[in-house]
Amino acid sequence: MTLVAASAIAAIVLGIFLWLECRGPIVEPPLARDVAIMISPHPDDESYALGQTIAHQTLNGRRVISVLLTDGEGSALIPRWIQSSGRDVNADGMIDKWDFASVRRSEFREAMRVLGVEEIIFMGRADSKGASGLEDTELAAEEVEELLRPLTEKYPGALWLTTAGYAPNESDLGDHLAHPDHVETLPAVLAAARAGGGTVYTFKVYVYLLPEYNRRAPFRVRGSSEELAMKREAIDAYSEIGILSTPELFEAASTDPFEYMVPIPLQ
Repeated sequence: MTLVAASAIAAIVLGIFLWLECRGPIVEPPLARDVAIMISPHPDDESYALGQTIAHQTLNGRRVISVLLTDGEGSALIPRWIQSSGRDVNADGMIDKWDFASVRRSEFREAMRVLGVEEIIFMGRADSKGASGLEDTELAAEEVEELLRPLTEKYPGALWLTTAGYAPNESDLGDHLAHPDHVETLPAVLAAARAGGGTVYTFKVYVYLLPEYNRRAPFRVRGSSEELAMKREAIDAYSEIGILSTPELFEAASTDPFEYMVPIPLQ
């Protein structure tokens, strides 16, 4: 091999290495000291974005409190679901968005079971059929923060896990799209963590809509083979509605071995 050819190969190898590093170094999932509090704006966000990280907590004996903020009743998929597999889940004689929301809760509950989470707090409106609870697509950071306050007070120093915010001018630090509920969730979680002296890690969801070579974050998380398998089984829990609602996310998050993590400093 000539010196020129060897130099060209070395340059290519270095270029590939630098390209991979620009996507973020690979790290293990963060681990809570005692308690992890996971906040998901909608059913399936959590399994797509941080299923391995949740599994990492439970497999290592940490307590996980899983909070689902809304039940997804604002989905444009509801008429299609009613016409296809819709059913009267709450036995009120109608098939409507509250039945849809109840199924979404069931999917979330099954995903949490797969990930080893036993403690779930539902803050949405499915049970009350809209009379109370947080409304899908209408979250307000102040209201969410208020509802999280009891957890802040009960579990100081907890590890908080949630979806990443949107930062259009900082692609590494922000998620690919700006869903209004995700935008409102992050400041509420940050405020709750600050008040309780906790630590926050956020994970991108919509990054999975990008080609795999362009999925970037400060850190790419990869857990054990068992944790990855648990994540993929949790995603499969969304095979009735989740896959119909966001098929691209369902497929990409199922096949990508990484999670895209953005740690948040609380100073």
